[in-house]
Amino acid sequence: MAHARYARNLRAGLSAEAPRTAGIGLGTWRLVGRVSGDRTDFFLHFPTEKAPGTVRIGCFGDSFTHGDEVADGLDFPALLARRLAAGGARVEVLNFGMPWHGFHQSFMLWDREGRRYGLDYVVLGPAGFQPERDTTFQHAEDREPSYLHALYVLDGGGVRLVEVAGTTPGERLDQYLRLVPRWDYLRYDRRAPAALRALVPAGFEVRNPFYYHWGSWEEEAHETYRRLIAAVARSGVQVLLPHLSAHIAALGSELNLPNVAAWPLHEEPRFPYLAPQGHFSPLGNALVAEQVAIALTQGEPVLDVVRTEDVARLAEGADDAPRRVEELADVRVALDDVVVGGFADANRGAQVDPRAIVRTHARSLLGLEAARDSLLDACFVPTEIPLHAGAAIEARQEGRREMLARVDPLAANAAIATARLVTDTVTCSEETGLVFRLAAPGRLVDGRVTIAVGEDALLIGQVAGGTVTVLPRHGGLLRIRAGGNALPPPIWLRADGGDVRLLYRRGGVDAVPLRIARWRRVRVSLDARVIGRPLPGAALPAEEKRPVPSS
Repeated sequence: MAHARYARNLRAGLSAEAPRTAGIGLGTWRLVGRVSGDRTDFFLHFPTEKAPGTVRIGCFGDSFTHGDEVADGLDFPALLARRLAAGGARVEVLNFGMPWHGFHQSFMLWDREGRRYGLDYVVLGPAGFQPERDTTFQHAEDREPSYLHALYVLDGGGVRLVEVAGTTPGERLDQYLRLVPRWDYLRYDRRAPAALRALVPAGFEVRNPFYYHWGSWEEEAHETYRRLIAAVARSGVQVLLPHLSAHIAALGSELNLPNVAAWPLHEEPRFPYLAPQGHFSPLGNALVAEQVAIALTQGEPVLDVVRTEDVARLAEGADDAPRRVEELADVRVALDDVVVGGFADANRGAQVDPRAIVRTHARSLLGLEAARDSLLDACFVPTEIPLHAGAAIEARQEGRREMLARVDPLAANAAIATARLVTDTVTCSEETGLVFRLAAPGRLVDGRVTIAVGEDALLIGQVAGGTVTVLPRHGGLLRIRAGGNALPPPIWLRADGGDVRLLYRRGGVDAVPLRIARWRRVRVSLDARVIGRPLPGAALPAEEKRPVPSS
């Protein structure tokens, strides 16, 4: 009975037709589960035959390759094409990135479609190697029941493809949810059979007792990655594996193949390189494109990046800062005079919105930041209380109080303030809340905790093992992120630094910009032994001067 109810609930969410992009064969769709593209550089917009003298690069991966959260032309493959063309290369960069794909699906897409496009280079990354997606036929779990895809399992010294049974979305889901599972699903799906999952409370996962591999499923997935990367290399293309995970990059390096170059990407996990939902902003994508271009052209292995830092706050009467959030019409954040972002809700579907701060209907906004960050990476909490300079922020439990920080307004009596916690990181999402680790546990013990300013409770949650996880009493959390609709001009290449400004309007009138931080240019050296390793095959010209993407 529990299984029938569970299967019926999933079946009720099944759409009559699963999306399938024109030009993709039914066989490919059945293997990967989804192929869709809305980008100008989507591979289906290119003829399969390339023009003589043209170098073709195919970029395979998940939503980071596809370019989620940025406008068309600002995904990293498009910026890579622009970067290489500026250096004089006759090159085409095709985007094979698909949101929510694992690497097994990326390999299938290369095997079924990518081979036909005469690719000289295959770029795998900057993400897309996720064992939780590659060890089950349904990694979307219950959020999108019909999203089923094939996978590879270890078989002797190689891998074997295990396909999804059924043709239509309904048949595929029915076969997957059978009370008595098919042997392939019972044996090769890390997720337990549907009949067993139906007995487990929501939010819990039980191991499939029939799974063919008794070791770590992460290690199993990594071994399939080694074998599949080697299979791409054996086709004769030049393989680049730049990845955000040094461990994944090492999988490619360990193969020791002459036509495989793998290295850990340099990442800037902060403003202005991140979009609201955690993907890269246009600047973040440009940073990835630059590193891939350096590897392809044997360019100078250095990057110019933007770092931000707090500045001394303004004294009483020295500015026109808003005293209440209700006074504001909209808010934006600019590097000098170039708007690059603003506030966004800290939830999965958030976007940078000039009115995000206004919608909180709060009196004040308090940003909690880590010791090494700037306020641009803080987690902002709306509150109905005024925030006075020097007010104590405390963690409180029954009979215990622990001082955490003091309020520091952007200007005296301003509606926006920050507080620097003695911790290395502060994470922020409406799913998990505001999370930070206590530098020293002090008097706090595991259990319920309240974060308060003065006598007013601001956040409520738990302490567990020295980690504080809390949610605001009123409203949702906010953070500052970069927008995805434009790539700002490279202002940091014309100066060593400048101002980060808060631009806002009152009653439809632009107010005086408020200086909230400094940005500075930092030159980062890359590991030339890795990124500078030449690949044989199609040649791209080395450049005398390294250009940068322009808006």
